[in-house]
Amino acid sequence: MASMAAQTFDTVWYLPHENKWHDLNVLAYRDVGRLTVSDNLIEFKGKNETLSIYNVLRVSCGKQGRDFVNNWVKVEYGGSATPSVAYFADGSLHGWGGIFGGTKRILQAVKQVKREDVAILDPRMLQLIEDAYMRRLQNNRPPIDESMRNEILKFMPYPSPRLVERVLAERAHLPEEERMQQAAEFIVENCYHH
Repeated sequence: MASMAAQTFDTVWYLPHENKWHDLNVLAYRDVGRLTVSDNLIEFKGKNETLSIYNVLRVSCGKQGRDFVNNWVKVEYGGSATPSVAYFADGSLHGWGGIFGGTKRILQAVKQVKREDVAILDPRMLQLIEDAYMRRLQNNRPPIDESMRNEILKFMPYPSPRLVERVLAERAHLPEEERMQQAAEFIVENCYHH
């Protein structure tokens, strides 16, 4: 499958949660900035905040909070047990850009971001995760290098398997089999608590 070309949207409104009436915010948004959407990353660089979204769980579009005029793209991301949320809308033309199709274009781009869940893993990784889980159940598992764990946890508390593998590859320069083995051990240790 071909990679998606990065798409950039220059004047995008951002909210980290719904904008409720009781919040007493005058503006419909919390920050305005540039949104870049690529194969597996959504990045917002605003005047006040920067946000990088790696593990998209769900994407939807509709009204939110007290903004009854504009539709907003809602992105749920992170760990599936307690996902984080970000809202985006086209803020060009003083907010009218969304009504003229800008927010729909953001939605279409965001829907193309690859979901980083177990369903898209190759069979070898699934087998390594299963083996690591069985070792955990039997209390017979090899230790995970602490520096690897700390590097991975800098990104998010429950990273996707592909993100774990990428970080291990970039930071440790491990051979593929060892990298996949450590990623499987990390996933089981940090994501499958009993």
